[in-house]
Amino acid sequence: MINVDKVSEDIHYELIPVEYVDNDAAWDVRILRGEFTETVLRFGTISFDGESENLRFDFRVVESPSDATSEVVELQEFAADILEDIIENGIRDGKVVTRDRDNGEQIARDTSGTNDTEELTD
Repeated sequence: MINVDKVSEDIHYELIPVEYVDNDAAWDVRILRGEFTETVLRFGTISFDGESENLRFDFRVVESPSDATSEVVELQEFAADILEDIIENGIRDGKVVTRDRDNGEQIARDTSGTNDTEELTD
């Protein structure tokens, strides 16, 4: 069953490469619909807090026609929905790289889609 309320790539947001960075894994996110249309976000550190079982992340607003900032609660919530979709797609496509928070070593990928790692990057 398709969830029409779920945030989805190419409907609610699009990934756009960061051209001035020498890293093919650097992408910004342009919001395509809603209150923050044409706002561009850049996610920073993303990690999983095993104790509270919450995803923790930071982001900044690269540009916005509405002068939105990362302090706007509604934008924070929408950014979380976007990030959830990006991670789900990355896990499904085998493109999520996980690293141990303490030593930075890459953790073996779990192709079953049930990897409960501590930090997600890329």
